Amino acid sequence: MNEIETLIPQRPPMVMVDALLYCDVQHTETKYRVTPEGLFVEEGRELSVEEEKRYSVEEEKRYSEEEEKKGSVDKGRELSEEEEKRGSVEEEKRYSVEEEGRGSEEKRRLSAAGLLENMAQTTAARMGYLALYGPEATGVVRKGVIGAIREFSVYALPQCGQTLKTSIDLVEELGDMILVEANVKCGELLCASCTMIVSLI
Repeated sequence: MNEIETLIPQRPPMVMVDALLYCDVQHTETKYRVTPEGLFVEEGRELSVEEEKRYSVEEEKRYSEEEEKKGSVDKGRELSEEEEKRGSVEEEKRYSVEEEGRGSEEKRRLSAAGLLENMAQTTAARMGYLALYGPEATGVVRKGVIGAIREFSVYALPQCGQTLKTSIDLVEELGDMILVEANVKCGELLCASCTMIVSLI
């Protein structure tokens, strides 16, 4: 059994969390890699203008960082015309192979429902961890149900192959009921956020 499955009630193929990264009473973080076989993965739609801008900024940032890292290493001589041509051909070939491999997979994205389920399971992982290892541990992992979802916003749908980092922060706790603020990020890009009430049963 995967370690995360000791903390949450869900079982494959319903598991939407790969690992618990951090957990205390106030703050919890998990990670999840979007896979093509996931239940909440669907054929992609055209990105909105806002999403295109967000992804473009992230891609440009990543490219700049890579170029900066290479800069201190690639301070050799100028390439000859023949080397330039050879390099261009190799780069084009590599790009074509990568694009062909990614092809249909890039068109598949985690749905809004999948993002919401991921946040709910991150909350469940928090409850499970505290039940087993928290300051008031009972040793029993109880199930939880979503009581309410407020201000659920989706800013971008992550692609297959991307890894999500989900965090929740405790706002209020009353008996077996908790109110949390949740957000899902892919790198520095905010994909979704909401506030959620979850009750233990």
